Amino acid sequence: MSFSDEQVEFLLRPINPLRVHTLRGNSYLKGWDVRAHLNRVFGFGNWSVQTTVEVLYAEQRPNSDGKDQWHVGAVAHAKLTILVGQDDLPDPYYEDVASDEAVHPNRGEATDNVTKSS
Repeated sequence: MSFSDEQVEFLLRPINPLRVHTLRGNSYLKGWDVRAHLNRVFGFGNWSVQTTVEVLYAEQRPNSDGKDQWHVGAVAHAKLTILVGQDDLPDPYYEDVASDEAVHPNRGEATDNVTKSS
């Protein structure tokens, strides 16, 4: 598969610093923003992403003031595939892995936070 000159130019542009957000010292792009850019570059329905999240542990531990907090750790695997629709060529893809831990008094909230941030 070869990308058009316009697609290559778009993909190689530096990320606008205004699109980059920071949370707890980590930089990230918002999901809606990434999806909008993928739609602009490849078109609607011409890409897909598969994400799986595995919770590695959920432990209740006291914090420094003695109150229990849930510590939930997870790892996320993401696979972005560009759908070329040509039988003689495989669809190009990119895979990545991330992990994180969330701490919250409520186990459900900690699990929700870590699965969304991994």
